Amino acid sequence: MQAPSAVLEAWKMEFDMLYEEDREFVLAMHPQIIGRPSRIKALEGLIQHIQKHDDIWFGAGRSSKRFTTTPQERLYDQESWPND
Repeated sequence: MQAPSAVLEAWKMEFDMLYEEDREFVLAMHPQIIGRPSRIKALEGLIQHIQKHDDIWFGAGRSSKRFTTTPQERLYDQESWPND
């Protein structure tokens, strides 16, 4: 397992690159890993980093699909998406 500081830097780098490209940043978190105190601290650091940027929005997984404007922007077939 990587040091939390290394994980935080990787998360920041990934966010920054996607932000520059005007793309969505998605972070999957597994409770058995993110639930460790040092990882929670790293997550807090990531949230603080992201909040310093303009035009950002925090949302749960599939809620971001509501903000796409055309079918071409969607990464999946809406008809086959479960539980909508």
